[in-house]
Amino acid sequence: VVVYTLYKSLMEIIKMYSLVCPFICEAIYHNLKEAFELKEESIHLTSWSDVDKNRIDTKLEREMSIVSEVIQSVFAAREKVQISRRWPLKEVVVETSHENVREAVEHLEEVIKKQTNVKSVKVQNRLHAVGISVKPNFSTIRVSFTSDSGKVISSMQKKQNELVKLYEEAVSSGNSLFDLGDGAFKLEPKHFIVEREVPYPYKEDAFGLGVVYINQERTDDLELEGFVREVTRRVQSLRKE
Repeated sequence: VVVYTLYKSLMEIIKMYSLVCPFICEAIYHNLKEAFELKEESIHLTSWSDVDKNRIDTKLEREMSIVSEVIQSVFAAREKVQISRRWPLKEVVVETSHENVREAVEHLEEVIKKQTNVKSVKVQNRLHAVGISVKPNFSTIRVSFTSDSGKVISSMQKKQNELVKLYEEAVSSGNSLFDLGDGAFKLEPKHFIVEREVPYPYKEDAFGLGVVYINQERTDDLELEGFVREVTRRVQSLRKE
């Protein structure tokens, strides 16, 4: 299965790239020709493959797109705390209210673990250890509500203890209804300024549909594994020299 997959992938790739890299693709083809006893004398004499729509998995493609964003956020959070990718992490928590993100992360959990070198991946609606401070965004409120903006801002400041709930409703459903007594206004996420208070050992980085938190806490086992990877990398480097 592995050999066939490599053969099939290489053949399809060199067919496409033979138009722009003819000599390299021809050399690769001749190596495959000898190994697999192919009939055509040249890659340029082979036929284009037919599209097999049964092999197109749009759900998997969407999930991989989401997971790629999660992985990039993990790397960004690593850079913030200056922990190399070779050093394993104890935990990654993906905070999101989107069900498609949850499904993607759970389905491709092992991919995230291998790509980011982490021991555990969790998905939560909210990481409760993180505190949230919410206040009105004066500039966006003035643009959206014009003459009523002063009234909206004043009421939001008076109801400071309700802003977190209003913000969470706006994030989950697109907007939240803010009743002033003599009228109601629809507040969107852009109408709030959110400041997160992330306690140690977590470090955050946001992506399109949520926030990623890495646990930077070190244990003896994680340190040992990290040192082993560093030694292995150094030995391989010395071998090349």
